[in-house]
Amino acid sequence: MKTSVLFLLAICSTFISRAQDVAFSNVSLQNSNDREVISFTTSREINTRHYRIEASNDNVHYDVIATVRAKCNQMLPANYSYDLTPSAYIYYRVGRVEMNGQLPYSAVVKMEAPAKTNQQQEIKPVVEMGNNPTIVNK
Repeated sequence: MKTSVLFLLAICSTFISRAQDVAFSNVSLQNSNDREVISFTTSREINTRHYRIEASNDNVHYDVIATVRAKCNQMLPANYSYDLTPSAYIYYRVGRVEMNGQLPYSAVVKMEAPAKTNQQQEIKPVVEMGNNPTIVNK
């Protein structure tokens, strides 16, 4: 009986150590109504302490701007979103803090500048020289 319990523990620990890698999917940024939100999905959460949302302006030096508690400790997908507003950063990534101290990261996502709307176009006159100077708008 002791041998079978040890064998079962060895199988379970091997399964858990292989399942510790996290697969981030659908990491995205949304910018609407002056709100910036980062969303991400994990395919599994085994031995996960929490997630770190990190931000950067140069895609090299990152600051931890938020910590998000892991929802569960299971092999099922989990969806997350976090309101970043107000934020002056451009680049974002998510780090998964594991129980053993490892920290795998998601892909880096970049916040695009919102499109400017309702701007007045400035029309500058252009003078064409010749026998009859005329003003032409281009």
